[in-house]
Amino acid sequence: MNNNVKTILKYKNENIHSQKVYLIDNAHTKKYEINVHFDDIKKSFVFSNKNDVSKYDNSILATNNDFNNDKFNIKNINNYKNLRLHDYSRIFLNGKSIVSSKLINEITSNNYSTILPNDKNEFSLDVCIGVATFESNHPHANHTGWYNFIENNNTVSLSGTLFYNVVSFPDLIEYFKKPLNLSLLLTKMEKRHLSIQSYPWNRFAKTFYENKYIFLINKNKSKYKNEY
Repeated sequence: MNNNVKTILKYKNENIHSQKVYLIDNAHTKKYEINVHFDDIKKSFVFSNKNDVSKYDNSILATNNDFNNDKFNIKNINNYKNLRLHDYSRIFLNGKSIVSSKLINEITSNNYSTILPNDKNEFSLDVCIGVATFESNHPHANHTGWYNFIENNNTVSLSGTLFYNVVSFPDLIEYFKKPLNLSLLLTKMEKRHLSIQSYPWNRFAKTFYENKYIFLINKNKSKYKNEY
């Protein structure tokens, strides 16, 4: 086998691996778009020493109240070059989306047809998303989430976890300001479409991915606004 063939096979294998680790958007995959308005955002950050992350030697840069009230001067963070976000850091988003019963029944294959009539009547869907941060310089690394619908008190809500690839901490703080509008692209893809034994997915137990499906963020339509 000559070197050119070896090189081609290497890139082919790397591309296949990338598609399994980081979901590469497929235009042929059906997506269901919902627009969510989050007016309740809580941040819980833990920081680690960059040179000793494996030992989970944690330190706090500022209290969570400082971040939640947007009182911390983001520019000061750049003075702490030796710190990075720890895997324990989380952001909690609570909001609502105005959706049609027909859309939810289509996504869930009419699992909730007894609760939600199969028509175009709109209702307010509660949406709760926990954000887990990670860092990757891989060109295919993106913001990918897992969701499911939950039935409670004769209604349906959406619960999910978003794995958010952090470019920089100031950018993270700036993005997750309230109020925040996100356009979520829900799919019916599940765990077999991703290599959940690879980072960042392996931070959660395999059982976490049972009965959950993948969603993406439509970056072209997602942004924070001052009004709903």
